[in-house]
Amino acid sequence: MNIQRVYKSKEDFTNKVKSVDPTSLISYNLLNMSLEITIISSSQDQLFIKLSEFVNYDDSPQLLAHDSFFIILNEIKAINSGEKFIRPLLKLFNENLIAIVLMPEEHYYTTDRNLIDEIEKDFYWDDIYESGNSKNYVIFQSAEYLV
Repeated sequence: MNIQRVYKSKEDFTNKVKSVDPTSLISYNLLNMSLEITIISSSQDQLFIKLSEFVNYDDSPQLLAHDSFFIILNEIKAINSGEKFIRPLLKLFNENLIAIVLMPEEHYYTTDRNLIDEIEKDFYWDDIYESGNSKNYVIFQSAEYLV
């Protein structure tokens, strides 16, 4: 379960965020198969992240990797210069062997372009995935684990 792996790495992630801005406060909210992370610095730079577990339904088109290599980035939002905290998140994904990040397509088009650009420095836009639960996801593939 990727959410559990990411959550267990919260101390390491906190250290990575603090290396970007030592005044940062990070809160984690783990509920079922989702994890919300909020980062706030003393200068009010903020990043909100909502992750969830990827479930490959039986009637979904099958992807060429095991579910454990995927995570869904349901929501990401930056306030002020909050995008500066993206790099630690992407490093955390790579360290936890998350090779594919899926983002709901409708969220992709409403997310600030600066955030998408930051993500695409380490996770390349690949394709659109039509899942069996009637949702479309934008696929980002890790540059580190590019197949």
